[in-house]
Amino acid sequence: MSGIDAIRGFDYQISYTLFLIVSFLKDKVKGIDKFKFESINENEEDFNIFYENGTIDYIQIKKKDESNMWSASEMQRIFDHYIKNYNDNSNLRFITNGSANRDVKKLKKIIKDQKYDKSIELIQKFKPNNCETSQFIKILNSISIETLAMTSNNENDISMVVKKETIQMLNNASFFLKDQVSVVYDKLWKYIFDLSKNGEEISFIELKKQFNKYGVEYVSSELWLKFPSMNEFAGRDSEMKLLTQISKQEKRISVFGISGIGKSYMAASWAKNMLNVNENVCWISLRANMTYSKLINILGSFVETVLKVNSFKDELEGKEISEQIDSISNILEKYRVIFVLDSYEKASGNVEFFLNRIFNNIKKAENQLCLLQQPRE
Repeated sequence: MSGIDAIRGFDYQISYTLFLIVSFLKDKVKGIDKFKFESINENEEDFNIFYENGTIDYIQIKKKDESNMWSASEMQRIFDHYIKNYNDNSNLRFITNGSANRDVKKLKKIIKDQKYDKSIELIQKFKPNNCETSQFIKILNSISIETLAMTSNNENDISMVVKKETIQMLNNASFFLKDQVSVVYDKLWKYIFDLSKNGEEISFIELKKQFNKYGVEYVSSELWLKFPSMNEFAGRDSEMKLLTQISKQEKRISVFGISGIGKSYMAASWAKNMLNVNENVCWISLRANMTYSKLINILGSFVETVLKVNSFKDELEGKEISEQIDSISNILEKYRVIFVLDSYEKASGNVEFFLNRIFNNIKKAENQLCLLQQPRE
């Protein structure tokens, strides 16, 4: 492999490793204990995942020139290295942008269908010399082969495809970004590169902290349910009973009071009570840098996840503001939703325009309620 090819291979490897980690965060994968990044200067698995239950996923991420295909002899070398680490709790995931030749395609199908008995002759082409056939068949049960992973027609642009997919996930509702997404991505990429270069091991918890440092705040709960901490809240039972009573009669309620008397805590406690009786609650705080794009992200994710409207978020984000207002208004005609807005007086610009239009439509809808927290006028 030439120097340029090696650099492109490292770029693809690091980019895909970052993609996998962001995927774990986005999908809220549980049970991961730690990651081990193998040195990019060594012929080892590129990325190892250790789970709390003792399972280990060994991941090989390999770039292949577009004109070449993976062959049985090349895959045999991959399997030979994996056998050194294999145990009953391990798996190998082989990821490549390259394509598979006829034998590798057949092996992928055999592994998928787990039909080994009629394919011994083919399996022998892949079996390492120091491994018995029966043992190798057992090992194949722990292997997955993913060819043509995020391919590109441009050989110089392989990692850009992975970058595009990762950036799309970073813009997902599972994350708050503290800078432009491209800036955050570059910082994360450099961080993963350094971990891989040094062959470091890091816990999943510590890695989340480091991601936060580089501009990614992972949201462990849904964006539309990010209530303030309730540790110090107590009382207000009579006010909350009154709030419940009024909510049955009115479609829009404002809670006024001087700063610090507990309006947000009371509203959050009441909203949680509504959740407990299976109401669809959408809590949005306008306190911390609520941009219009973030608001649309939250509402789109809420409708898609809670109300089960498929592909709603992406469709909503691709529309003009007037069309977005119409889309949310149409949802209000079909579903009962309780909107709770903290610090509504902080709304401005497109956020204020959008919410005012939506709330006017709430007045016309039969089953909607909006609760606003505002300072005393």
